[in-house]
Amino acid sequence: MEEILERLISNDYKKRVVFILNTLERRKNVTVQYLAKSLKVTRRTITNDLKTIQDEFSDTIEILTSYKGVSMFVLNHFKLFEKKKSYYMNEDLVKVTTSILTGELKQVIDWSWELHYCEKTVIQKMRKLKKICHQYGLNLKLSPVEFIGKEIRIRKLFIDLYIKSAYLEIEDYCPYKNEMEEITKIVLALCSDVSQSITKKILALTFIRFGKDKLYIQSRLLDWFRNNPLTNQLFVEFIQLDCFKTYSKEVIFEECCFIACMIHLHECYYTEIEKHNKGFAEYFGFSETVKHLVLDLKSVLGNRIQVDNEQLYSIVNCFLFQEKIKQELEIDFSYNDEESAILIDSINRRLYKEMNTVIKRNKAIQKNFLQKRCASSFTSDLLLFLYTNKACEVLSTVVVALKRGFLTDFALNEIIERYLHTRASIMYQEQLETIENPLDVDILVTNILPFPYQVGDKTKMFYLPEKADIDRTMDIVSDLLVTDFR
Repeated sequence: MEEILERLISNDYKKRVVFILNTLERRKNVTVQYLAKSLKVTRRTITNDLKTIQDEFSDTIEILTSYKGVSMFVLNHFKLFEKKKSYYMNEDLVKVTTSILTGELKQVIDWSWELHYCEKTVIQKMRKLKKICHQYGLNLKLSPVEFIGKEIRIRKLFIDLYIKSAYLEIEDYCPYKNEMEEITKIVLALCSDVSQSITKKILALTFIRFGKDKLYIQSRLLDWFRNNPLTNQLFVEFIQLDCFKTYSKEVIFEECCFIACMIHLHECYYTEIEKHNKGFAEYFGFSETVKHLVLDLKSVLGNRIQVDNEQLYSIVNCFLFQEKIKQELEIDFSYNDEESAILIDSINRRLYKEMNTVIKRNKAIQKNFLQKRCASSFTSDLLLFLYTNKACEVLSTVVVALKRGFLTDFALNEIIERYLHTRASIMYQEQLETIENPLDVDILVTNILPFPYQVGDKTKMFYLPEKADIDRTMDIVSDLLVTDFR
């Protein structure tokens, strides 16, 4: 699926620049013909664009051509990130969506003044935004310009635009930053499995959109979360905040339920999920589905299963718990399906295909979970969840040591935060400063070059590119995960 941020770019040249840069970051070599076909322009246009991009980004990148195609060498990752960020931040439709996010709604005539276009041109730009809205089951009103539709779907759009992207910081627009920081500490104390950055983004979105409209979370999901420790603690804190004094307890509870859903969807380890959500399968009536799926997994994985029957049941139960939340919210909050499928296919292609075949034959899964869900993405997410929880054969201790602010590409961020985090401990540079003894782990993956900290004698080092070489990153992930059939 094309990134929503790229789709908001209306200038044809800028759109080509961003696509070319992103493609060259993610792939080692591409042909001019591939770029031309993808962008539906001539090879001559691409050749001219490459020259212009090299001139514009001369202090940042070096574009190389060879018989293999076009490649890119990054001279300064930070400058490249900042230049790409300015492309996005200055885009007209990004300004419009940010205005809608913060509730600063404007008429078309006001946008024509601000963007320095005539009203007719502004309306033409809004048609592009309207097409994106339709993808989310939303409409676009022009007087004033705002999204029309279910609030939960509006939030899904903002999640894809602001939470999944490294270029737009949703925390910058949060009107209650101090309150957000305090609530973040409470969430992390109860759910340590979720990263601080993701937690802040979820809370920022909630604070910004708080009470804009009813979320219409289904009653049985609300009833379940009435006994959820995270929801209850959030509710106790929220009703004491002055900024929400005007809202009813029903509205506050629904918002707390939304936060809890989002947090639990980002948890990776079944022990953390199970800690707050025992009995979920029985409550929603899919216990038999769990049993059938466990039997299917045992038939495919065989002796590669590294946990006992009870643990495997719990792991599958927690995975389906997350799937049921997505279903009950009537929206899929999972990450990019295509990225997930590509990654898991690169890890273990044969096992992925075997599991996908079994999933498609499982009538209970088809009936209860795949009515509006792609089977291949369901399979890839399940297999990753099994790797996460060491249900399949795993490697030894893995640590990922990162610089802050450099791993900013969407796809690379997704792999590090979503996938490597599930199999490794992530540490940032400031944390390494506090460690006195050598970092004694089996495998260390890092983008800190040179690596100035002491490591164990037997530690194997893997170096990540500082910026978005997705092929190299996938190679590293493949090395870290056990592969029986490659």
